[in-house]
Amino acid sequence: MSAPKNSIYVGDLAEQVNETKLMEIFSSVGPITSLRICRDHSTQRSLGYAYINYNSPEHAEAALKALNFHYIDGRPCRVMYINRDPWLRKSGKGNIFVKNLPPNTDSVGLRDLFKEFGEILSVKVASKDGKWLNYGFVHFKEEKSATAAIEKMDGAEIEGQAIKVATYQPKKERSGSITTNLYVKDFPKEYGDKELEELFKKYGEISSLKIARDAETKASKGFGYVDFKKPEDAKKALELDGTELQGKKLYVRE
Repeated sequence: MSAPKNSIYVGDLAEQVNETKLMEIFSSVGPITSLRICRDHSTQRSLGYAYINYNSPEHAEAALKALNFHYIDGRPCRVMYINRDPWLRKSGKGNIFVKNLPPNTDSVGLRDLFKEFGEILSVKVASKDGKWLNYGFVHFKEEKSATAAIEKMDGAEIEGQAIKVATYQPKKERSGSITTNLYVKDFPKEYGDKELEELFKKYGEISSLKIARDAETKASKGFGYVDFKKPEDAKKALELDGTELQGKKLYVRE
């Protein structure tokens, strides 16, 4: 059963943000009946998210529209309805995983990269100790938006580095701590699919391979992806990292 539409979730909060500050910001769109920042039972430190209930669904909707990605103490907060569709969220439908993001990319930056593909339900960039990590998640309302985003953005160069975009896999469906997909760069630009496949096929069956190319000239950009059928084969192929090819060291990473 879904929560009432007058209830919202607020995430990605800095540890020092307290109830008084949240009340001041979120009451600007309408009367609040309750507000709770979730805290560690032992230390009482903020866990970085809160739940807010409004008098009416209209005020909750106003908060979603006006305050999603609003910066609070230097961090953009995420605002969503509570448990809007638990099955949709857990199934991974319309959800994509993005990695190799440029340094300091926050949730606003990630949203801006993908908003052209359709309505976004939620965006999250992982963080640790107050610092943004280089990966995140984008959850689209429609599956076709996620598919279009993967097709266009996988391998796209953002601020000098190629991002990896793939369908999100729930934990129970993942085969292990290593993925089957490897990011490869610094191979000779004259290499085509055949040459790259020749380099990696000795480690196991390859399910797909992609070299990033210039949209106009179709010339290789010198990086790409190799996706193996089995995670253990991808793990073995990591030994190619550092191999010298025409005076350059090959870079191979998960």
